[in-house]
Amino acid sequence: MSTCINMWRTSIIHSLGTRTAVTGLLLGAGTIIPELQFLVIGGCALFIYVASTVLSLKYAAWFGFGSWTIKSLLSLWWFWSVYPIATVSIDSSLLQIAIICFSWVVSATALGSGGAIAAIAIFYLYQKSGFFIIPTTALVWVAAEVFGSLVFSVVTSGPGSYMQAYFSFGYIGYQAISLPGMIGWATLGGVYILSVVVVVVSGILLVMIRKRVVVLGLSSIGIVMAVGMTLQPDMYEKKVVTIAVVDTRYPAGYEEEVRSESLSGAVDAAITTNSDFILLPEDSRYLDRVFNENSRVRSQLQYAFTHASTKATVIDSARTTTGEGDVVLRASLFSGAPGIIHEVDKQYLVPQGEFIPYAFRFIMGVSGFGDTLVKNETIGQFVPGPYTKKTTQSSLPSILFCMESVRPTGVMNLQSSAPFIAHPISHAWFHEPVTLWPQLDSMVQIQSVWSGVPIVSAANMAIGKVYYPDGVIEIAPTVATEKDWTVRLITL
Repeated sequence: MSTCINMWRTSIIHSLGTRTAVTGLLLGAGTIIPELQFLVIGGCALFIYVASTVLSLKYAAWFGFGSWTIKSLLSLWWFWSVYPIATVSIDSSLLQIAIICFSWVVSATALGSGGAIAAIAIFYLYQKSGFFIIPTTALVWVAAEVFGSLVFSVVTSGPGSYMQAYFSFGYIGYQAISLPGMIGWATLGGVYILSVVVVVVSGILLVMIRKRVVVLGLSSIGIVMAVGMTLQPDMYEKKVVTIAVVDTRYPAGYEEEVRSESLSGAVDAAITTNSDFILLPEDSRYLDRVFNENSRVRSQLQYAFTHASTKATVIDSARTTTGEGDVVLRASLFSGAPGIIHEVDKQYLVPQGEFIPYAFRFIMGVSGFGDTLVKNETIGQFVPGPYTKKTTQSSLPSILFCMESVRPTGVMNLQSSAPFIAHPISHAWFHEPVTLWPQLDSMVQIQSVWSGVPIVSAANMAIGKVYYPDGVIEIAPTVATEKDWTVRLITL
């Protein structure tokens, strides 16, 4: 009897399906529970071991695809926080669940495709041995992560998208930022370098276990951590720039007139701080409630007339209909005396939220739900706007729109001499996305460390924060608050 039990246990432990599931859970657990981020090291080591020891190339591909898909399902668990969907007119709860499930699974499998590439490459690499096999594995891993992001952009392509590799949820480097000695490595290449370091440490750990070279293995890992500590950025020295950040609590469907009146009170409170900048959440529409270029200009002129003595530069954003009839999300920097200073449009749009992918349109159509898309067409008609020029004034911040932080090089493509990066965000679509917020924090934190520029966020249905180049994340003190808004004062 005991022999049968042992054989059964051995069969389960060594089955490829079990190892696929365990590997995926280890790789993705930290995206659900941040306290488990250290498990990513073990998951990466197990991935390398299984991919290098499976019997055939086919098994390697399926293992890699399966484990990375599980990892991605975990990192994208926040998709479910949009339920019940409050921004569209879909009465059927089952249809809402089906839409969310479809988007969740398709997105995860697109990212999981990178795992097949990584496993196939590792299968071939480990047929040979060599000194550079571990760093080569690390580079292959990062390339596979980028490949998965590229596949995601293809699968979710639509009228508001273009070919890119920006959607970086699930990159293992994001989980590394909290591990000892890791944050310094981000100064060399952001999440890409962090992913490389994770794979290198995991490879060393695997060699240490298999070859039983404990002292050499621990010494090598210690060197990696020590180098990271020497790269640790110095404590950020604050200057004399002050920013009044306005956080709001306006859920989807909030009455427009009430919201507008409430926001005006928040901005008035922010003006009393006498700060240099006032940062509002994304799509606040402080001066543009009718989504039209001409009306926005008139409102800004009116603001300039009524606030001529106000020194603060207001950073607002709103969906705007251009003269060509396109709907864009446009950020405006303006103040009382000079009026409009700079404008820029959002370029990276969110599938299903700001545009509807072609594949999803097709499936909804053939499933008999095409009328639902027509009825809710306004949620999916955004396009990248024509205003792409960076500000040339070094005294003004650059704009990193909501979800543009998922692009690993998002900040590096902005004005490097800016005093700070303004990061307006809105999570009105979500209902407490507790697994999304820590991942976004890591993304923004790493980009601040890599670029050396502080990032300041103002949030709707979330909490605005300051991300310093030394890796510190801070929630600024509150100076005024009401039921629907909070004003915080930041000194950089």
